[in-house]
Amino acid sequence: MGSTMFEMWAGVSPKQRRSIALFFIAISTVLYFAGELWIWGWCVGSLLLMFSGASQSEKQGYLW
Repeated sequence: MGSTMFEMWAGVSPKQRRSIALFFIAISTVLYFAGELWIWGWCVGSLLLMFSGASQSEKQGYLW
């Protein structure tokens, strides 16, 4: 299951990866200002954001 998740994440474009990560962060922030604290959203969003950059093969022009 774990390798399947990594393959799925690698198959998404870097722009979409950043959008998904920022979505989790935005939802957590909205919930925070609504009075609900959802730390997992910030954790997941931050972790995904760290791994959202283009891979070495994507930088060289190779795509799936």
